[in-house]
Parts: sequence; structure tokens; C-alpha cells
Amino acid sequence: MAGAKEPRPQPLPHRHAEHLHLLGGVHHRHGAVWRSFLSEQRELFDGLDRWTGRLSDIPIPALILADPADKVVPISTSHALCEQLPCARIELVNGGGHHLPRRLPGAVAARIGEFVDSLE
Repeated sequence: MAGAKEPRPQPLPHRHAEHLHLLGGVHHRHGAVWRSFLSEQRELFDGLDRWTGRLSDIPIPALILADPADKVVPISTSHALCEQLPCARIELVNGGGHHLPRRLPGAVAARIGEFVDSLE
């Protein structure tokens, strides 16, 4: 068609744009880790609803550790997950951001130990 304009690219939905921003620091040189990471992200984009619809069927005790200041996973997401899992509880750990086990391994280990002890 002569004179037809190319369609303008549409902006990504906000949730996709946030995820792509986070991918900016991941490089192909990471090989298998990179491929695994991309597969995980693709499933998050495409299949999350399929998984979240089944959370209420999981009868296993779960501990959700979250930092209210996490800039990757909002605290509202952690609370929503806790509400959907019938045997879950949430504990807030301040100061570790998104990488709690790496930044506060002692606090994470202590919370997990207390949680396991509470199940006996």
C-alpha cells in the first residue's frame, strides 16, 4: 500500500516495562544462567495467572519473608501471596531489600529456624 504509515510501537504495559528495566543488568555472557532466567521471566509474563489460581490448594506451611522497602517485589505482593496460601505467615525483615538471604543471612536463617521449630 503506497503511502501507508508504519504502525507506531505501543508502549509496554507498566508491569512488563518494570520487568524489562530489571533485566538491564543481566548479560548473555552468563550462558545457562541467562537462559534459565529468561525462561523464568517468560513464565512470569505468560503463566502467572495459571499458577496463582492454584495457591489456595497448597496445604503446606509456608513462611514468607519480605522487606517492606523491597524495590523489586512490593510488600503488597507479599501480603497478597500470604493471603492466598492457606497455611502461610509473613514476617517482615527490614534492611535487606530484595536480596534478604544474601544481605541478611543471619536474620533469614534465624527466622527460618524459628518457623521450623514452631511446626513441631
